[in-house]
Amino acid sequence: MITSAPLEDLASYVPALILRRMAADMGTTMSPSVERFPAAALFADLSGFTALTEQLSLHNPAGTEELTQILDLYFGHLVRVVAAHGGDVVKFAGDGLLALWYGDEGLPQLAQRAMQCGLSVQMMMSPEVWGSFDGTRAPAPLKMRVGVGAGDVTTMHIGGIFGRWELLVTGEPVEQTSMAEAQARPGDVVIAAEAWPLVAECCVGEPLPSGAVRLGSLTDYLPMRGLETPLLRADMADVLRSYLPKAILARMDAGQTAWLAEQRQVTVLFVNLPGLRADTPLRQAQKLMRTIQSMLYRFEGSISRLGTDSKGPTLVAALGLPPLSHENDPERGVRAALAIQSALADMGFACAIGVTTGDALCGAVGCAARREYTMMGLIVNRSARLMQAAAAQAAHDGGAALLCDAATAHATHHALRFERLPPLALKGVSELVPVYRPLSDEAAQQRQGPDAHTGALIGRARELAMIETMVGDLSQHGHGGTMLIEGDEGIGKTRLIEALHAAARGAGLPVFAGAGSPVDAAPYGAWRSIFGALIPTDGHAERAGWAAETLGEELAPLAPLLRAVLYIDLEDTSITAQMDGQVRADNTRDLLVRLLAQATRSSPLVITIEDSQWLDASSWALLLAAAERVDRLLLAIAARPMPDTPPEYQRLAYLPDTRRVQLSGLEPEQVRDLLAQRLEVDSVPREVWQLIASRSRGNPFFSEELLHTLRDSGLILVSGRESHVVAGAGDPLHVLNSVRLPSTVQGLITSRIDRLSPAQQLTLKVASVIGQGFTLSTLSAIHPVERDPGRLVDQLFTLQQAGLVLIESFDPELAYTFKHAVAAEVAYNLMSFRQRRQLHRSLAERYEAGGEGVTAANAAQLAYHWRQANDLPRAMGYLAMAGEQALRAGAYSEAGGFLREAIQIAEGLPGAAAPDLATRARWEQQLGEAHQGMTG
Repeated sequence: MITSAPLEDLASYVPALILRRMAADMGTTMSPSVERFPAAALFADLSGFTALTEQLSLHNPAGTEELTQILDLYFGHLVRVVAAHGGDVVKFAGDGLLALWYGDEGLPQLAQRAMQCGLSVQMMMSPEVWGSFDGTRAPAPLKMRVGVGAGDVTTMHIGGIFGRWELLVTGEPVEQTSMAEAQARPGDVVIAAEAWPLVAECCVGEPLPSGAVRLGSLTDYLPMRGLETPLLRADMADVLRSYLPKAILARMDAGQTAWLAEQRQVTVLFVNLPGLRADTPLRQAQKLMRTIQSMLYRFEGSISRLGTDSKGPTLVAALGLPPLSHENDPERGVRAALAIQSALADMGFACAIGVTTGDALCGAVGCAARREYTMMGLIVNRSARLMQAAAAQAAHDGGAALLCDAATAHATHHALRFERLPPLALKGVSELVPVYRPLSDEAAQQRQGPDAHTGALIGRARELAMIETMVGDLSQHGHGGTMLIEGDEGIGKTRLIEALHAAARGAGLPVFAGAGSPVDAAPYGAWRSIFGALIPTDGHAERAGWAAETLGEELAPLAPLLRAVLYIDLEDTSITAQMDGQVRADNTRDLLVRLLAQATRSSPLVITIEDSQWLDASSWALLLAAAERVDRLLLAIAARPMPDTPPEYQRLAYLPDTRRVQLSGLEPEQVRDLLAQRLEVDSVPREVWQLIASRSRGNPFFSEELLHTLRDSGLILVSGRESHVVAGAGDPLHVLNSVRLPSTVQGLITSRIDRLSPAQQLTLKVASVIGQGFTLSTLSAIHPVERDPGRLVDQLFTLQQAGLVLIESFDPELAYTFKHAVAAEVAYNLMSFRQRRQLHRSLAERYEAGGEGVTAANAAQLAYHWRQANDLPRAMGYLAMAGEQALRAGAYSEAGGFLREAIQIAEGLPGAAAPDLATRARWEQQLGEAHQGMTG
């Protein structure tokens, strides 16, 4: 049993229904199962939530978090009310929840309890009652619609791939609640027509045209009876974990339950499954769920939830949730959607899918008794709306029921083809939404144009000379070798590989290229394209005599082993039929090495492998064997930093003919030349290239992406062969600080962070609050979980190996710095605003307690941290101090900035917190002196 998370925490993420099942059968293993029982159901949904999401999130970076806090308050109180009435919250559904009443009472009593709970819920939503909870007032003018139904409920426990199980709750009562809720006005409780006869004697209501009844008041009342849950046992832990997403388990085990929330860029899939209903045979339902799991897990996606409404079950999935984010998550999401759609069609199941990409706050909502890990944000709501639109369009024109938003299509247009459709009006969205339909999962041609690799390779003269030497040795003397090209994302490994290809072809050498894939980890995945080019089958591999003609008489009996690298269907020979396990693997590798050696007899070869950090073990073993045993072969292998370096890579590095190239960032002047090349101008303004060089640390890809950000923001104007900063467009530093990192850069860094343990990730986030540089003592002082310096040093050592931080100094104390400023920015932006405020407050308090006195430097620093902690009065005071000290030092520009900001804060503070008139007058006078100093 692998768990360190408290049982109570694990149990809070599953309904009592699951706990009772575990307690009843004493089971600690899982298998598909179905159960049917009478129950009353209640569905409660917040009215106007989509519109509020748009309102809060569209132009407010913290809007999604404010929204989540609102939802957390509502759900927390709602869960308590439901439990007090004996209900079991079985499913959360975005801005709603589904509760069941079941057990030893008759269906009329269960339905009455659900109805009584509905009235209590609506009473709770009134501002007068809401304000009495925890001293809070209703944070937004939201109301709730409630639907109640009753009948036979069906539950299925399905899935099981990688030990992950899903609970499906369906049946007539669930469908009734959805239809009843849809007829309710905000503030109403509507009883489904089928349930009304069960409760008609104890209440009065208004009949609706559908037969449902809008509840008015009660004429009889059942005494409240709270929800009873079984005692938890230690042997329940593994089963409980099987219902929880991997995104939270690792952090819960690390004691970071309070640090689950993250701001992440994700690709969201809403998949409607109208054919999965209560009467679906368990075997079919199990096959369907395992198919969806297989398709999603193939692309390293995650299932967020499986819920049910009037349209049938809807599955919500995401690409980019921890611990499996990738820079190409939008592409993975679309490919997963296409794969799901195709696989379900083969099974005879229809589905409708909506796919969106963007920022979401990922974390827990609810309370300690019952909660759910969920995603909140514009893109989540829009994915659901696109799913509904896809189903409607498919019903209308028979087309594929799969729609994507513009962000997803734009992020994947280099790899997939899309049809642009007329924009749609979506419920709760104020503007028309552009939509796209993926036409197929066939790869499009690589994008060419301004962003393609063009122009001379800047800043790599030494590496280019090495390439020329190695290619010359191979072409003139047949002397091969291995080149290991190492470096961070975007540092230029691919450009060097391209330069090698050009040099080799210029020397008349055949070039074959392969690459590791984060999607396809099948054995020899990187070698398939290489052997496919070396050994063309032309569809004739199954023809008699092909093996002997192609491989020669000696190797022909081993031809079936080529199924590992070629798409051929050769039956085993008498020799290969006897091979299995390690024997077959060894013989396959030996055959491939012999074929490579055979190919080099007619001409030396160049083989390049990119993205080797994703290579499978078989590909690594073949690489090493080829380097050791094949002459007249030049291997070039490109890799990002790998915390767990394969042993084959280490052996390759120490072969006598291996040359190791470790790429570092460009010098500032080289960044300048690169930017000029990309803009096709003679020069770039100094303030622009110096700023980009500093922020990117010389990373070419990051530099180009930041340049595009400034250009697209309208700050840089290109005219002919000249470029300049547009007057009035703003300060370049301010623009770069206010515009979010390009998604490509963010995805690359997030992917690397996700490969760390939860403890290492949290340490990186805490360090990002301190700044570009940080000391061990400060990190230890404000870390919310780990205060032991020794363990922090161990974590920081791993961060060094991952290429994220560097040791800056040992004396007078151990100090570190982020290797790239963008890494600090991405780590910082992963945190929720609440988490950031907590850490900034801790840091400001530490600096205040430091005893060094307030200087111009640390007054500004304290002002920044108090402002980020949202303590504006303290920030204002330190800004004024910083301004006064800067004024005395003659730093008039800085003084003006500090004082202006202090005055702006003062203007927004309530009376008691605002400075007195004399203080304001002094600041205004000092601001005037600063202006006078600047103007001379």
